[in-house]
Amino acid sequence: CTGRHRAGEPARRPRGGPGPFPLLAFFPALWLAVRKGAGPLARAGYLAAAVFLVEFALLPQSRGAVIGFAVAILVFVAVSPDRLRLILPLGVIAAAVAVSIGPIYDVYSVGTEITEAADAGKVPAALQLGPVLDDAVSAIWLTTALAALAGLLLWLLDRSVRPSANAVRSARVATAGAIGFAVLVAAAATLLTALGSGPF
Repeated sequence: CTGRHRAGEPARRPRGGPGPFPLLAFFPALWLAVRKGAGPLARAGYLAAAVFLVEFALLPQSRGAVIGFAVAILVFVAVSPDRLRLILPLGVIAAAVAVSIGPIYDVYSVGTEITEAADAGKVPAALQLGPVLDDAVSAIWLTTALAALAGLLLWLLDRSVRPSANAVRSARVATAGAIGFAVLVAAAATLLTALGSGPF
């Protein structure tokens, strides 16, 4: 076997994927995007990179990677000395993923359908991986570009807004509550996955 794709042979879903490396690179990108003193280009570029990395890592739809990433996010926020600065950037990342998750997961779903149809000996002509892959790529690039714009806006906001001490204290309490709630949700998702009833 030469490893080349034969003409007319249906595309099969790869067994592997990008692995953990995009998610490992995500956290340095996020830290560089929120650190004090970061310039506008750094805020925009690193926030865009963080969005791209997490969306690219979602392509193989790895259940373990998603759960591990959720836990790592919680730990990252919990140990961050300035976790308040993470709230808005994480909101941007969450919004970007919410927009792109459908087209990204369609790649996995259609790839699986093509593989199953090929194993059965017949692949419908209408079942093509190319269009859904194009949609996923477009969604990733669009959200990455919007994240860069959001990074610029967050830099401007950071320079113009100085919250009071009471506001900072209230935000810290709210952040702690949100982290506790997220821990419970992650624990429930892990339990459901262990029981084999998870969504992935």
